[in-house]
Parts: sequence; C-alpha cells; structure tokens
Amino acid sequence: MEFGLRDLLTIITVVGGGYATVRVIETKLARLISDVKELRATIKEIFNALDELQEGRGVIESQVSTFKTILSPSNLDKASREISDVQARLTVAEDRLNSLAKMHNGEHKPVAVK
Repeated sequence: MEFGLRDLLTIITVVGGGYATVRVIETKLARLISDVKELRATIKEIFNALDELQEGRGVIESQVSTFKTILSPSNLDKASREISDVQARLTVAEDRLNSLAKMHNGEHKPVAVK
C-alpha cells in the first residue's frame, strides 16, 4: 500500500478539521461554563430576594394576626363595655364635683372654734 501526496493531504485535512472542531468545542464549552456560573449567581440573587420577601411576609402575617385579635368582635365588645363603664364613672364623678362646688359657692362657711 502506497501513500501518495493526495493521501497525505487528505490526512492533513482530516487532522486539521479535527483540530479545528476540538478548538470550537473548547471555546463553546468555556462559554457554557461561564454562562452556568452567571446563572448560578443569578439564581443565588433570586433566592436571597425570595428569602427577604418571605421574611417580610412573616412579619406582615404576624401583624395581621395581632390586629385580628385586637379587632375581634369579642375584644371590641369588651372594650366598648369598659369605655361605657368609664364614661358612667366620669359622669358620676362630675356630678359629685359639681355638688361640692355648689356647697361652697366659692366661699367657706364659718366654722365654730371650740
């Protein structure tokens, strides 16, 4: 079997094409690795933002629960009764104060000295 110039050129062309293909694959692989690193960084940022949102949501849910307890019908009814009781006591205290003011009428009555 003899190798001629044509066969040598064919082998060189095949090897050169293989080398070029390997270089293209290496370049694309390097680019893919770089893209994967960027995607990981982006995913990490998204997870961090999601964690912050979930923390904020937890705070809001806690606040809503507190308001729900404060504004429950039973608590509002109790607070209303307490306010009514305080208003009634205030009215009684004002009446007593007014009667004391009328008794003195701005002057003290003379007190007998013993």
